[in-house]
Amino acid sequence: MLFSFFIVWDFDKVGAFMRKQLPDRVNETVQNVHKHFKTTTVDYIKAYLIIAGITCVELFIGLTILGVPNAIWIALGISVFDMIPVFGTGGIMIPWVLLAFINGDVAFAIELLILYIVITVIRNIIEPKILGTKLGLNPVVALFTLYIGLQLFGIIGLILAPIITVIVKDLHDAGKFKIWKY
Repeated sequence: MLFSFFIVWDFDKVGAFMRKQLPDRVNETVQNVHKHFKTTTVDYIKAYLIIAGITCVELFIGLTILGVPNAIWIALGISVFDMIPVFGTGGIMIPWVLLAFINGDVAFAIELLILYIVITVIRNIIEPKILGTKLGLNPVVALFTLYIGLQLFGIIGLILAPIITVIVKDLHDAGKFKIWKY
């Protein structure tokens, strides 16, 4: 902990010292990666805010049609919860469906389930497209990187795989290294 404190305390000095030890080409590449990481992370967050906004609108419309009071606040809450990678919309909607079913309101449980299915299908269609567009990846590549990242590294991989893919693509396009041919 003490080591971390001193690193943070003198971060700029330590960083400047480390940069002086590296060749110019390596420093340039590290700066490019850092710049691309920041830009890509912001674009990634924007993409998921758009997806959350669409989910919120879908939920609001669906819950309003179902006659749920305070639909806007519930939709906003579920949309915020939806941005947590593991839980998603189902983290609230599925227990809500089960509670409605257990309480004997079978019709409402089925309506909620249909709403959840519609939202999930729409999200699965738009997520690769929005993520790909914001990050500059083909939607198929975006979907592939999400899947591979999740399979290899779990939730962290799901979050970082598209960002790393964009950085590698940008460095490749800038001629820093060649991995594939067009």
